[in-house]
Order: sequence, then structure tokens, then C-alpha cells
Amino acid sequence: MNFYHHLVHGLKSHVPKLLLIMKLAFVLMITVFLQLSLAARAQKVTLQEKKASLEQVFKKIRLQTGYNVIWNQTLLKRAQPVSLNIKDADLTQALDKVLEGQGLSFVIKNKTIIVQEKTETELNLAVKEQIEIKGKVTDDKGMPIPGATVKVKSTGKVAITDGNGNYQILAEGESVLMFSYIGFKPIEEQVNNRKLINIVLLEDLGQLKEVVVTALGISKDNKKLGYAVTNVNGNLLNQAKEPNVANSLTGRVAGLNVSGVNSGPGSSARILIRGVSNFSSSSSPLFVIDGVPMDNTQKGSPGVYGGQDMGDGISSINPDDIETVTVLNGSAASALYGTRAANGVVQITTKNGKGQKGIGVEYSGNFSLNSIVDNTDYQKAYGQGLNGKIPLTGADLVAASLNSWGAKLTGEPAIGQDGQMHPYSAVENQLDKFYRNGAVFSNTLAFLGGWEKGNMRMSLSQSDNQSVIPNSGLKRYSGNLNINQELISKLKLTAMLNFLNEDVKLRSNLGDMSRNPNFTMGLLPANVNPDYLKLIYDPATGNENHLGNGGYIPNPWFVVDKVIANTRRKRLISSTALRYDFTPELYVQTRLGYDYTADHTQKIEPTGIGYNPNGQLEELSDATTTELNVDVLAGYTKKLFPDLSMDAAVGGNIRKFNFEKVGVSGSQWKIPYFYDPSNLTIVNPLYPSPNRLQTNSAYYTLDFTYKNYLTISNTGRYDRFSTTTKGIFTPSVSASFIFSNLVEIPELTLGKLRLAYAKTSGEALPFKNSKYYTIATGTTEGKPYVNLATEILPENLNPYTMQELEAGLELKAFNGRLGLVASYFSRKTKDELVSQQISQASGGYLSTYIPLGSTQNRGLELTLNGTPFQRSDFSWDVSFNFSLVKNKLLNIDGVATRIQNANEGQYRPTVGPYSNGSGVYGVVGLPLAQIMSYDYKYDANGNIVVGIDGIPVRGGFKPMGSGLPKYYGGLNNNFTYKAFNFSFLVDYRFGSKVLSATDFLSTYYGLNKNTLEGRETGIVVKGVTEEGKENSKVVSAQDYYPGLVKNVSSVTVYDGSFIKLRQVVFGYTLPANVLKNSPLASVNISFAARNLFTLMKHTKNFDPEDTFSSLTGNAGLEGAGLPQTRNYGLSLNIKLK
Repeated sequence: MNFYHHLVHGLKSHVPKLLLIMKLAFVLMITVFLQLSLAARAQKVTLQEKKASLEQVFKKIRLQTGYNVIWNQTLLKRAQPVSLNIKDADLTQALDKVLEGQGLSFVIKNKTIIVQEKTETELNLAVKEQIEIKGKVTDDKGMPIPGATVKVKSTGKVAITDGNGNYQILAEGESVLMFSYIGFKPIEEQVNNRKLINIVLLEDLGQLKEVVVTALGISKDNKKLGYAVTNVNGNLLNQAKEPNVANSLTGRVAGLNVSGVNSGPGSSARILIRGVSNFSSSSSPLFVIDGVPMDNTQKGSPGVYGGQDMGDGISSINPDDIETVTVLNGSAASALYGTRAANGVVQITTKNGKGQKGIGVEYSGNFSLNSIVDNTDYQKAYGQGLNGKIPLTGADLVAASLNSWGAKLTGEPAIGQDGQMHPYSAVENQLDKFYRNGAVFSNTLAFLGGWEKGNMRMSLSQSDNQSVIPNSGLKRYSGNLNINQELISKLKLTAMLNFLNEDVKLRSNLGDMSRNPNFTMGLLPANVNPDYLKLIYDPATGNENHLGNGGYIPNPWFVVDKVIANTRRKRLISSTALRYDFTPELYVQTRLGYDYTADHTQKIEPTGIGYNPNGQLEELSDATTTELNVDVLAGYTKKLFPDLSMDAAVGGNIRKFNFEKVGVSGSQWKIPYFYDPSNLTIVNPLYPSPNRLQTNSAYYTLDFTYKNYLTISNTGRYDRFSTTTKGIFTPSVSASFIFSNLVEIPELTLGKLRLAYAKTSGEALPFKNSKYYTIATGTTEGKPYVNLATEILPENLNPYTMQELEAGLELKAFNGRLGLVASYFSRKTKDELVSQQISQASGGYLSTYIPLGSTQNRGLELTLNGTPFQRSDFSWDVSFNFSLVKNKLLNIDGVATRIQNANEGQYRPTVGPYSNGSGVYGVVGLPLAQIMSYDYKYDANGNIVVGIDGIPVRGGFKPMGSGLPKYYGGLNNNFTYKAFNFSFLVDYRFGSKVLSATDFLSTYYGLNKNTLEGRETGIVVKGVTEEGKENSKVVSAQDYYPGLVKNVSSVTVYDGSFIKLRQVVFGYTLPANVLKNSPLASVNISFAARNLFTLMKHTKNFDPEDTFSSLTGNAGLEGAGLPQTRNYGLSLNIKLK
């Protein structure tokens, strides 16, 4: 009853907000579609009969299609027996053959076939003059489409294209021909007495396939699913390539929120399905590639004192090898994957050689440029300096550092970082003088083969992706092999191998100032030309020519020339499956999946670096991550009764995961500029705690379908962990009701209601329920120290559980040209583990975990798609998706009101010397990733309280809003005219907040335009003193603005909402007749641009998407990352004959 109450309450509270959006969208779409008509959906029929009566034949048609057949018994007595050999024919085609020469006709209405005697008009149609029409059906790349249906609209006569896409059919000169094929948009063409009609069918990228791949790789009819599943065609992901393919999913899937990190090529992405599911562990979905779960661990993330984003697992996948991406939004959809899939699943299916005849070769090449987007709008009236003075000496320059509290920019001489005198004037385009245009080259060559009992595809790819930071970038070599082969009768082999070799040079530091060129460049005073900083060594000391005292504010040219922060990754993902079909109803499959990743990391602070002239080896390490999955699955399909069928599968899985890392760190290079561990004065071992676990699982799925409109599904999975003493069972149940198969609604092709419930769980962590030791820093007599773990998990404690209820509606109208998918979900966690301090007397431990935490998520997902225009030479497809996620932290431990994840939630201004105290927390009763900042202090009358220094006094520590959006989605449009294609994507987010380090620091250092007020006169804050008297204290701008943002950090919190033109693609496919005498089967050239324009935002001097970390606990924190980039590129795709 609780979930029912939540469902009703949620719908009541959110529906009014969506009514206006839905009304406007429907008015627009329905106006366009009023002229459209509904076409009957094709049903496949197979008949092999010898001299059978019509009554016997009709009974078989009813069993195969579910259509009732009505006839007059007298008519059938006059009919002749028929002999037929029809395989997988359309229903109308099969009926034409059955009734041929019998003087009978048929009408299909409301799932019923009515057989009747031919009228005089119908008999006359047969003798009307007809012409023979020939032609060819191809796709937009000029490739023939065998098996396409060509149908005469008035008579229902059907022809099927041959292996070369050719057809011929008899029809009247004024007839209309209907061309269709699965996965392509149907087209109607007026004959107009033509005898040659060639047709190009376009892929229907927006239409969900009837058969979708669900959990464990099990294919199911989409109509029978009781939960939300979304397919994205792989072609959409490589039109404008992103270094991390996950970012290409932005704005394309309802319920999916993707946020990239501003760190250049090879960076990670925050990926959330239906929001943040919990506060105590990861909220990232499980990634599965060709049925094999893959590791998507975030390899490292910056914190309050900086660091590098080290990428994630999905960033290793080449988009050219992706066939489809399937997103399993809810727990019911992903429950078969067990505890790892509590946050949803993203399934990747790679390309194979299916449909290939003989040998084929394909090439895909891309060249693009990334250029920075300068969002800053700083003041250019005052320059570098302090107390309104121009820096004239080296000492002045050191004291000034990044401060822009100098004099007015009048063009007088001022000393520069190179020791020379330069005009004290504003320098235009400062960022362009340091950042470069990053060139991106990528090439993929694929070989395909197809033969009678199998196919293969092998691809080799190369990518060179320069960062906009000089001397930084990514080089990647990858390959993919896919084999499908019938070894013997009924035994099939499927194998996939994906390898990667990736080098990233100079992963930029983010967030903090040290070793971060973006920190300096983002705050450079208006008169400082970056060229002045190219003298990277101080002539006096021989060390880094840094800015200011202490050496923490780096010279950006020194960083890109001398600092080393390189990584190398080698990865192998493989999957091998054998399937034996004992009968058409029974199969057994076994699969072996292996994921191996080797990461090499080298981070060196060179000799002479400003804040540590002796330098150090921050890290030299090698880490390996392996995951082995072995599973077996048996499936059985049976028609239990004429109106009831069953689909069942049962299986088991063994998963073994292992992570180990070894390395060294150290300080003080003995010999300058020689960077080898043997040259360190102090050497420390690096041996983080290994991570090992094994999970043994058993699972089942059971579907019952009644007639063709009701399907009830149930799944269950039992996981037994090596890390706990108890197992966890995760069940789900769902229902799909296709009401359009019961009630005929004009122009409605499909109407479906669905309902699902699931109970899932988090994953049990290893090495938490016993005494374990870890290697510590330092040695004694050559032997390393060890530490005893200070926290312990009680032996019988399980991870949190989560329950989710989902309800949905799916509609398709006008023969699939208008569609709506809507989902409501409500999920709630229970028993999230919260750390609690305990007495050290209890075994030497300092803390343990108690199961008291709880988080709630409710929301709506809406997808509206359609084809407003569809002609043989022009079509327009449009899709709009909308997501609403209402998140709330219900409980921590019954006492605490807020919580902050370890090593998360802080940015550089949180701590000294700035110390504004702001951060990101979980706050009971509010959405997670809640930004907490200090507000003004007010007296009883609402007046701002001002301190004796003339600066507003710090008030209460208050929640400002979540760093995660409440509303988000996208609008996709695709236009095709003959051989031309044009598409664009707009995406949006609303309801999030940003805690901006850029705004804080630019105000602190006097670069922000808001610091212009009071420069000459000083500032008197309108407010009262602590004693209640009117404030009259005059304070200088240089003292006021830094004091303000330190005391009242809420002034640097912004609305993070935005609307962006995310992507534009314009392509042209060479006509087939142009390539007729060449070895080329198809050639496509396209121009693509990504991240073009921000159509709406509320932030100043930074982009609302800017972030230095993909961790959920850092959502909403901004500052000192790379500038956003805009990408323009050309692509060439070639297929050989």
C-alpha cells in the first residue's frame, strides 16, 4: 500500500507541471498527423499444405497470427482444396495465395479476417489494364535491401525484393505502391504510369526495435516487456565523436543523465539513471558489452587539493565498433544482473558481420578540431597589482601575484614575468595565446565476411586526440573481432574480442592551483600576456618562474613543458558463448567473459618546481584489474494452451574480481633532472589494499503470455558473496497489457500499459568483516610497516536493499509515425550502511557500520517521437525526451542531519587561505549533492549585520540546492532529402545549483566585474552593526570583496540550468549510379559540430556544466578545470563492393 500511495501521490503532484508541456507537444504533433492513415501491421504466416480444405488452412492462420477468421459455410463448400508452400509471408500476401482462383476476397478489421464472395467491382479490377513495374530498393548508402515488401495499396498485391533489391509487380497506372522493410521507414509512392520506380528506404533510428536485448543478453519482444528499455543506434554515437562515448548519450535517453569532466581526452563521466539511488555507495550503472559485465571504475578523481581525473572504463570503448546501446532504466529490467545492477544497466552490442555476403571492407575516417569556449567576461579597467599601484619591480610582481587590485590600465610601463617592461594595458584573447586548437584524427578499417553458416567482422582503429593544453593528448589503438558460426547442426559459437592500447600524456591537474595551468590562466590579470610567462625558469634561482610567494601558483608554460603526468592503459575484453538448440523450444548456452585492464601511471614533480624545488616522484605504479564471468543459461519456450504460452530460462554465474596495485613514490631528486626511483633520497612503497571478491549466483526468468495482449514476467537472482556469510535474493515481477489488441481505437497502432516491481541490493565490499593489514609508508631495517584496518563490518551485516515500483504507458499511432513512452517510478533504499565510531578496546578498531540510512527517488520519464513528413525523397523525424527526478535523503543514522562522503564534497576555496567553508553534503529531508554555504547574517528586522571591519558577518550554514538537475532531457531532429541528411540535438537541464570557484576566486583577486564598484571611493555596506547601529564603515574594494566571498559564500552559488545546441550534423551520400563502375559500394561525407552554442544559462564567467570531478559527492563543484571546447569535424565513410 505504501508504494501505491507514493504512486498516486507522485502522479498528482507532478502531472500538473507536465500538462502544459504535453499539451503543447501533442498539439504540434497531432496537427501534423491529422492527414495520416493507419496501415495494417504485417503478420508472418508459414503454410505447407497439400490439397487441404480452406477451413483447415484458416485454422492454422488463426493459430499463427491470433486473428479470428469469419466465413460463410456455404462459400467454403464450393471452394476447391488448396496446395501451398508459403514461408514467412505477410498475412495479406498469404491470404491472396490461399484465395487465388476461388472467387473469394477478404477484409481485415479489428483483428478479424472476414472472408466473402468477390463483388462485381472486385472481379472487374482483375481485368483492368495493368502495367508491369520494375525497380530497385536500396538504403541511403546505395546498398540493396533484399526481402523488402512492395505492396499495391488498392489491391493488397505483394512482391518481395530479391537478393539484389530488385522487384517487379503488376499494378494499375494510377495505383500507389507501398514499400516497407523492418528497421526502415515505410514509403508510399504514386505510380503515375511509370514502369521503372527505384526507391531509397531510410533507417528508422528513432523507432524501437520489436525485439530488444534484455538482461543476460536474452532477446524479448519489446511489446511484452513490463519495464522501460531504450535502444540507441550506434550510428548516432559516432557522427560527432566524443573521446568518452558515454558523453554522446547526453540528451538521447529519458532518465539518463551524463556529465563529463573538464580534463581533456580520456576523462571520465558521471552517469546516472533515474538520479542518485543512495548516499552510501556508488550510483553508477553496470556496463555490459556483448553480455560480459565490464569494469567501469573511476580510476582517480581530483579533490580539495587537486589531482587528475584518471578516466573510467567506458572511455576505452571505440564508438565505431558499437552497433546499439540499450539502457535498462529500472530495477525490474536489470534485476537479473543482481546487486551490481541496482543503479540500472547500459548494454553495449558491438558490430558483427550479420547480413554480409562474401567479403566486405569498410573505412571510417574523422578529422576535427577542438577549440576553447571563452565564457569569461572579466573587467579590463584595472590591472595586476595591489593597493591601486602598478608593479614596477620584481618584488612588486611577487607581491601582486594574480591580484588585479592594481591601478587603472593606462598603458604606462609595468614589469612583466619575463623581467621586461610592457604596456600596462588590457591584453585581448589571453586564453587563445596559451590554449591551442586540439586536432583529432581517427581511422577505423573493418573487414567483414559472411558465408552460409556464419559471419565475422574485424576492425582496427587508431585515434590521435590532442588536448587544447599544449603538450597534452591521447593516442589510442584498438581492435574488435566478432565471430558467429554454426559449428555443427544446432550448435552455434559466438565470440567477441576487444583490445585497447591507450597512452595519455600530461593529464592535467584540476581543482587546486599547484601543477594546474588552468588555475593561472583562468585568473590571469587583464594586462598580463601569456607570452610574458614563457621564461619558465627564474634567472636568479634557476627554479620555476612562478607567480607570487610560495610557488603554489604555477607558471603554465613550466607545467606543460616540465611536469610529467602520464598514463598507459592496456585492456582486453573477451566473450565466448556456445549455444545448443536441442529443439526449437529448448536451448542451453554457456558463456565465458573476461575483462583485463593494466594501468601504468607516472607522475613526476620536476626539479625546480616552484613550491618544492627538490622535486618528487608522486607515483610510479602498475595496477591490474581482472574480472572473470562464467555462466550457463537454459531457455525453454512452450505454448501450453492455444491462448497461453510460456518463456522460461534458468542459469547460474560465477564472478571473480581482482584488483592489485604496486609502485613507489618518493621525494628529493639527488641528481637534478634525472627522474628514476634510484635517484630519490626518500623512497616509499605504494601498495594499496587489494580488492578481491567472488560472487556465486543462480537466477531464473519466467514469462507467461495470454493470447497476444497480456504478459506476466517474474525474475529472481540469488547472490552469494565471498565477503559476507549471507546471500541476497533480488526478485522482480512485471506485467505488460496491450490494450490495443483488445479494443480497436482509430489510428492507434499500439497501446500498452505496464507495471513492474523489483527489490534489489547494493554490493558487499571485501575486507570489511575481519582483521586485515595494509602496507604503510616507510621501512625499518629494509622491512615495510603495516597498518591494521581501523574499521570493521559486522559479520552478518548485508548491503542496503532498494525497492522500486514502476508504471508506464506506451502508445504508437499512425502506423508508428507518432509514439509516446511515459514512465513513473518510485524507489526507496533501506539499511544503507553508516560509519559509527566505536571504542578502540573492541579489537583495536575505531569505527564500524550500522544499517540505518535511507534514500528516496521518485520521477517521471517521457519520450515523444514522430515523423511529421515522410515522402520518397524527404522525411523529418523528431524526438523529445523529458525526465523529472525528485530525490530526498530520508535518514542517515537517526541522529545526524547531514553527511559528507569521505574525500568528497570540498573544493579549493573550502580550505585555507580562502576558508569559505562551503561544500557538498547529504542533508536529511533534501535532495542529495546539496550545496551548503554561509549566508548573510540578518538581525530581527532583516538587516544585514556588518562587522567592525565593514564587511558583512558570516550567517547561518544553509542549503542552497542540489548540484544535480531535477529536470533534464533533449530534442532530436533528423531531416533527409534525397542524398542529403541534416540533424541537430538540443539538450537541457533545470533545477541544479553550482558552487563556483571561478566566481569566488575572480572576486577574491579583483578580476570579476562585480569588483569595479567602489574601487575609487570604497564601499559602505547597507546594514547595521552587531549593536544595531547603522553601518558607516568605509572599506576598500581590495579588502571588501575577498572578505565578502569568504564570509558569505552563498553569493558564489549560481543556478546551473541551461539549454544547449549540443550537436549538428550535415551529410551527403553519393548516388549509387555515380559509383556504378567503381569498386565503391557507398560513400558518405559528413560535417559535424558539437557543443556549438549555449542558448540559455544563468552563470557568469563559466559554463554551468564545468566540473572537475565525476564523483556524485562532488556534483555542483566548479573551478580550475579546462575550458569547455567546441568541436568541428569532417567524416568519411566508405564501403567497398
